Amino acid sequence: MASPTTAAAPDAPSGSSPLSINGLPRLVGWFVEIVNFIKAMSPSGASAYDTGWVALTLNSGWTQGGSTQVAVRRIGKDVRVRGHVVHTTATGWTSPFTLPAGFRPPAGDTYPQNTSNATLGLSMQAAPDGVVTLWASAATNAWRPLRGLRFEVD
Repeated sequence: MASPTTAAAPDAPSGSSPLSINGLPRLVGWFVEIVNFIKAMSPSGASAYDTGWVALTLNSGWTQGGSTQVAVRRIGKDVRVRGHVVHTTATGWTSPFTLPAGFRPPAGDTYPQNTSNATLGLSMQAAPDGVVTLWASAATNAWRPLRGLRFEVD
């Protein structure tokens, strides 16, 4: 499957192009080639490189907070995570999930977060191997939001 970084878009028709492409008038044939090029880049078959929301499997001890499924999405090079996670006993750095291949940051980074508990400090890290870790200053039932985890892939 082509990817946004390895694929080459079809060349625009020029004055020296044949009058037809695959039996269609030149401009129509070029348009069909572009549509097929975009579809080939998208795992979901959408009209843009968009994976749609892909559910994440939570590690032991973690549960989903609220009704929004914990999921990741890639649109072009932009990756974002949604949902909330809860762990009643975790303090310090602990990992709620690992991002699948194709959704991992090129370099690790830290993302500050807010929680549903004003007394709980929280920070989130994502590593190039896909491991996402959260740091919590206290063990509570506070929801740990994931919406701040957003980055670009190469």
